[in-house]
Amino acid sequence: MKFTPESHLKMASILLWAARATTGHRKPRLESLGHAFRIRAKQLAQSNGVTSDEPSLFDTQEDWENHLADLLSQPDSVSRRLSIQWTEAVIQEMRERES
Repeated sequence: MKFTPESHLKMASILLWAARATTGHRKPRLESLGHAFRIRAKQLAQSNGVTSDEPSLFDTQEDWENHLADLLSQPDSVSRRLSIQWTEAVIQEMRERES
């Protein structure tokens, strides 16, 4: 059975949302699994000729907001919706850190 980048992104999204909802020793494990699924989705997308220019977590909030604007201008797809959710979550986290 071959999994698509969209299925990996969906699982990553589920794991990262679960990590936000939990505390204790499970939180780091869920976060690491979520990031692993995101990395695998990106690898699969690149091997299929679909590239992602997502900023790194060390980039500025402005870079992430520009990335969100680019995502919003693309045609609708499962991976786009999940990427938008992830990007909005990163931007929200950056805003919370600033305040």
